[in-house]
Amino acid sequence: MLDEEAGLAAVAERKRPEDRTEADKMALLGRPRLGDITRAQIRIKESKEFKNTVDKLVQRANASILIGTSSWKEQFIEAITVSPGDDGGGDDDEEEKLPSCGDYVMHFITLFWKLLFAFVPPTDMFDGYLCFVISICGIGCLTAVIGDVASHFGCTVGLKDAVTAVAFVALGTSVPDTFASKVAAIQDKYADASVGNVTGSNAVNVFLGIGVAWSLAAIYHAIKGEKFLVEPGK
Repeated sequence: MLDEEAGLAAVAERKRPEDRTEADKMALLGRPRLGDITRAQIRIKESKEFKNTVDKLVQRANASILIGTSSWKEQFIEAITVSPGDDGGGDDDEEEKLPSCGDYVMHFITLFWKLLFAFVPPTDMFDGYLCFVISICGIGCLTAVIGDVASHFGCTVGLKDAVTAVAFVALGTSVPDTFASKVAAIQDKYADASVGNVTGSNAVNVFLGIGVAWSLAAIYHAIKGEKFLVEPGK
């Protein structure tokens, strides 16, 4: 079609002006031609707001993709390194955020647990299955220890096991999940991760916590030749 129009324009151009028909004039009008301005200058200006938005999206995407570690060395380095807290504020132009005084305090308070959790196998081993199994076993053992410690603490101060369980054990296990759900709800558009975290956490606390603790107790009593009995209401 373009070649045909170009041919008509070339034919009409060779004719004299008085011999041109209406079709020839229309063909000449559609012919490309230079105007008065023969140069164009294009300036590309960077938008800082758009750049900051893209940088934030890329950082969140990288953080969601790079989950886990590849070696024990990396895990121990992360455990002993003080990382700045993510409060969602600060300047967008700030290149590097330094840890605050509160970050140092929380780091030294949780240093023991960070080093303890650093012994968990890295996620690159056996496609993460080994890390998952060891983590679940560690959670079960830790739940059993916390339950016994809470029971002894309640016996020492004169509190019933029900009060100790509600005031200390349940509160201590639910507060971290609450903050994790808050972070997940802020970063996720539909808050699916926060809902999954709440339901999954409660399932682990109830089924795995009680199941592992009672299984260990039953195995211990079976080795000693006794029966593990739980009184009603306990």
